[in-house]
Amino acid sequence: MLNRILKFGILAAFSALFVFTSCEKEEEILVEDFGPTDDILFNGRGPETRGMRGPGDRCFELVFPVVVEFPNGNTTEVADKAAYAEVIKTWRQANPKAKQHPKITFPYEVMLKDGTLATIENLEDLKDILEDCLPNRRPDLKACYELVFPVTVKFPDSTTAEANSGEEFKDLLQSWRDANPDAEGHPVIVFPYDVALPDGTTVTVESLADVRELIHACKEKRTHFPPCFHIVYPVTVVFPGGNELEVADREAFLKAVREWRSNNPDVEDRPTVKFPYEVMLRDGSTATVNNEEELQALIQDCKPEPKCFVLQFPAPVKLPNGTVVVANSPQELDRIMHQWKKEHRFSRELPHVAFPHKVKLEDGTVVTVNSKEELEEIIKACRG
Repeated sequence: MLNRILKFGILAAFSALFVFTSCEKEEEILVEDFGPTDDILFNGRGPETRGMRGPGDRCFELVFPVVVEFPNGNTTEVADKAAYAEVIKTWRQANPKAKQHPKITFPYEVMLKDGTLATIENLEDLKDILEDCLPNRRPDLKACYELVFPVTVKFPDSTTAEANSGEEFKDLLQSWRDANPDAEGHPVIVFPYDVALPDGTTVTVESLADVRELIHACKEKRTHFPPCFHIVYPVTVVFPGGNELEVADREAFLKAVREWRSNNPDVEDRPTVKFPYEVMLRDGSTATVNNEEELQALIQDCKPEPKCFVLQFPAPVKLPNGTVVVANSPQELDRIMHQWKKEHRFSRELPHVAFPHKVKLEDGTVVTVNSKEELEEIIKACRG
């Protein structure tokens, strides 16, 4: 597969004037100056895609900003396509005889034709994306998650449309591409939206950070935290070799891990979260994870357990100082936890969901939980 990719890239470089005559000037510069793999990446076209001309024909689009690495090891971040082309053009003019070329560093994000995002962490990921572009894709390629319709699609001109099915979604995108073959930008799915995981659970995606976490969880074949529990920030990340870094939220955590992976592609060990740390369970309560054994036990308990109930919002949250505040969403509950821990770093007490609060049972019934005893009875009945 890799040989096919490289052959295609070399062919594209020699036939730039023929293949990309209708593309933008920046793309022509990149076809001339970039190596084969980055040419394919930037233009978003896989092998065996003859007849593709405009941006609407791409299998995927690069999501900026990205980091460009030069042959001497220096790097620079570019914010958009124009800046990208200018950086390459400037480097080429200063290094006309160079045999090596600048390259885009892993990891980076690409947006697929259906509007979803994928994280590319290495050449194998890129090969998978390119192979998925083929007319006869591998039947064993399975999605990490599937959209739950309806969803709202936002177009570059800020207009929106609702898609009630996969076919309707594809029709919307294709109609827009046909009408806007040379448009900058691309349609996106408006947050929040729901996705169905391979294990049958459904989670709400609130941000790009959620999308990236889903993709990482899928690729690493590990439990995706949100349906069962999630980490309460800040936490300390321990890197192979012993270096530590405190991160304030999940976005910072993912950024730190991605940067480390990019700088250490050949290291088999992975960064870990330093014990102990707090996690928030799906009923709004918190637990302390002191070691790997406790973490695995928590994950194991989470897997087979039926979804007994879901906390309903708005929900009352009691702070350790006795104050009761209201969380209007899971994200707001997380922010309350994070803010308290940030301001009371040495406190062993944490906010918790106060009584009474409402939960939705498996059969869809919403009940009011007035005490810890009632909550335990609900859990006991659920577990049988």
